[in-house]
Amino acid sequence: MVAGIQEHKHPAGLNERGQQFMGFDQEATAHHFILSPNGGRIEVTARTTADAKSVADVRTHL
Repeated sequence: MVAGIQEHKHPAGLNERGQQFMGFDQEATAHHFILSPNGGRIEVTARTTADAKSVADVRTHL
């Protein structure tokens, strides 16, 4: 984990809904909220680069 970034644990129900509606494991991925002058963006990444399933699932969602 990057220094200064706090990891938040989500309740099981939130993770289950995320899995159902987004199609990828919420515990195996991370959402990054990046602000910019024109609004911002959300990046979703697999927590480990070797997790090919999560990478594929995120790509399918997007």
